[in-house]
Amino acid sequence: MTAPRPDGPDALWFPRRVRGPEPELTFTQAHRSGSGSRGTVLKAVLRSTLTVTGTGMGNVQPSPTRPGEGCAWSSTPASRPTSSTSSPTSARTARGEDGTSCARAARDVSQVTVRDVESDPVFTEPARRAILAAGSRAFHSVPLTTESGLCVGMVSAHMDRPLDGLTTAQTKALDTVGGQAGRRLAWHDRTVVLDALEHLHALGSAGRGSRFRRS
Repeated sequence: MTAPRPDGPDALWFPRRVRGPEPELTFTQAHRSGSGSRGTVLKAVLRSTLTVTGTGMGNVQPSPTRPGEGCAWSSTPASRPTSSTSSPTSARTARGEDGTSCARAARDVSQVTVRDVESDPVFTEPARRAILAAGSRAFHSVPLTTESGLCVGMVSAHMDRPLDGLTTAQTKALDTVGGQAGRRLAWHDRTVVLDALEHLHALGSAGRGSRFRRS
């Protein structure tokens, strides 16, 4: 992330920020056990999505861009995982309106189902070939969104055969996962990350003019 420099050496770096409580995650117990790091939450998002959709292949990633600039996603799904939290392999990146359903889900901030990768017109041919080569024939993408409707991440479940569609109960469950996870990621950036920066600023201010020894 980027942030303007502190106003002065003795001041808080972010003196006017409003601190809110950590958002509730009803689909996982990770944050309640004290292990709710960003990575732990993302893994829980993927596990929950794969459980709801009944598949063992998928990928999740936060947006690498600043809020309001859109989202960028790997156009290649995870290789067939040995566990539900495997990392995605990335052949190329789809941004904005580039040819993948993840990009469309990010642009429209809504869930998108691809029933058959071979015939769906949303894909560019390079993206289609890459996804089919990874063993995915259908998938469902869910944006991770903030209260204000910003897309801050994406999770996708991939199937090895064409998909008829998801039930209303499944899409509602995934809406819950996407909304709660997006709010948690946004809270992490404006609370945990800024707390860490402020702590470093305080350490630097306290040691101003002195030498720091390397351990």
